[in-house]
Amino acid sequence: MQLSDLTHDLRTKAAVTDYVRWLSCLTDATSPARVAEVFTTRWPYSLHRDVVTKAAVLPGTATDATWGGPLAPITLADAFLALARSASLIGRIPGLRKVPFNVRTPVQTSAGSFYWTAEGQPKPITKLAFSVGITLPMLKGEGIVVVDHELAKLVTPGTESALRDALIDGLTSFTDHQLLDPAVAAVGGKNPASITNGLTPIAASGNVDTDVAAALAALFTARPGATGAVVLCSPAIASKLAGTGNNLDARVAGGTVHGAVLVPTDAALSNIIAIDPAAVLVADAGVRLDISNHADVQLDDAPTTGAAAVITSLWQTNMTGFKVERFLNYQAVAGAVAYVGNVT
Repeated sequence: MQLSDLTHDLRTKAAVTDYVRWLSCLTDATSPARVAEVFTTRWPYSLHRDVVTKAAVLPGTATDATWGGPLAPITLADAFLALARSASLIGRIPGLRKVPFNVRTPVQTSAGSFYWTAEGQPKPITKLAFSVGITLPMLKGEGIVVVDHELAKLVTPGTESALRDALIDGLTSFTDHQLLDPAVAAVGGKNPASITNGLTPIAASGNVDTDVAAALAALFTARPGATGAVVLCSPAIASKLAGTGNNLDARVAGGTVHGAVLVPTDAALSNIIAIDPAAVLVADAGVRLDISNHADVQLDDAPTTGAAAVITSLWQTNMTGFKVERFLNYQAVAGAVAYVGNVT
């Protein structure tokens, strides 16, 4: 790692820590104007002390572009978002096709024909063919973490990183599994299908190296022009692949297997998944965070409506809620994904 990269990484982590600290101050400040005062009283030697005292902050949101002011090369809010995306599988797969929400993206279904032409002879005419295309509506995944007020104050050593990890890990684990789990089918207006949903899995051979080769062979049969293939599998399967002598690191992305980039992720479950990232469309508007200690919520992972709903006041029970949302949608072009199921 270059010294400049290490310095940037340390600055980013410091920004993330101070951003979470800033969120905690929102729970104690009696008014938006006092948030900076609370922050600088608790952490007078913070690297970002000057930043947080020069900008106004809207309580309960991390999307106000002016709250922290510019901090080269990254703002506090952007630092949290960058870390969330780097931890996310979508942020780790190279070459995914990024597209806007609610915009139709035509998909080419056949190429034109090209010819040698003799001098003085008429030049042949060709044409391309396209399907109607793919449109990704704006969908969202979210989660709410509720903690008591004492934890939200971040007084106990280690609490800051624990809260940050809870927000990041919960969000990324959910979206990662939804992206790859073959059992996840689309629900209109709610969630997209996984990129493996509806595909017929290739039978496992009992040899992980053979299974990777089979997944890639199926992918290249459907998309012979794919040049940036990626293989997704669990860290346990990646470890077995490392033992076969493939050129890869079993625990981190960046290695290769059979010429394809390897991205280990537990979201692959027991499957070995080969994809052509250029044919996987992703619309991602990023992460939004909200915080409140005055909301009324259902402390239930399956909330209901009507008289049966049991509502808890965060203000009355001295608790704070952190809500994380990510606006996200994705879809793979036909033939862009192949996988071997139930690999052992």
